Amino acid sequence: MAQKIIKIGTSIGATFPRHMREAVGLKEGDIIEVTPTKEKDALIVRKLRTKKRTVKKELIDWSDRFISKYHEALEELADK
Repeated sequence: MAQKIIKIGTSIGATFPRHMREAVGLKEGDIIEVTPTKEKDALIVRKLRTKKRTVKKELIDWSDRFISKYHEALEELADK
């Protein structure tokens, strides 16, 4: 499928038809990576996976100990 390069502000871009977006699950706001092939005659477009932020167990354990130890002081601060 041929797409025309269009001007977007001071940049250029191409649009993705609905069936192509739906095929890879692209939606507005997603981040993609565009890489030229070794021969520099084509572009590879890849949706980047966003990493889910996780909290390390050590931080959760430390927080629990802190809250247990300073519970009364934290309650007093919350009332102010």
